[in-house]
Amino acid sequence: MFRILVEGPMHDSGMAMLRARQDVELDFRDKLTPDAMAEGLAEADALILRLTPLSASAIYQALNLKTVARMGVGYDHIDVAALTRRGIPLTIVVGALAVSVA
Repeated sequence: MFRILVEGPMHDSGMAMLRARQDVELDFRDKLTPDAMAEGLAEADALILRLTPLSASAIYQALNLKTVARMGVGYDHIDVAALTRRGIPLTIVVGALAVSVA
């Protein structure tokens, strides 16, 4: 089973896609502190991230982490160098804020 930590709310269509997968276990958490983020990542294979900072320490403790997806734009609160050193790709959700910004 592939475990995904999902930080915060997500659009209904995205939630439906995730819930339709039989091979995925979802762990939803809202308003995480950086320490709670590190704790939640302990068993996660993937992270869908909104606003909680993702530190190098949390990344190095997340031994199963394979990918991080950022809901929104920008990644200044993510330690990209630590992800790169671990070989973990970081993706950005294209168009996530297009309507709000327009």
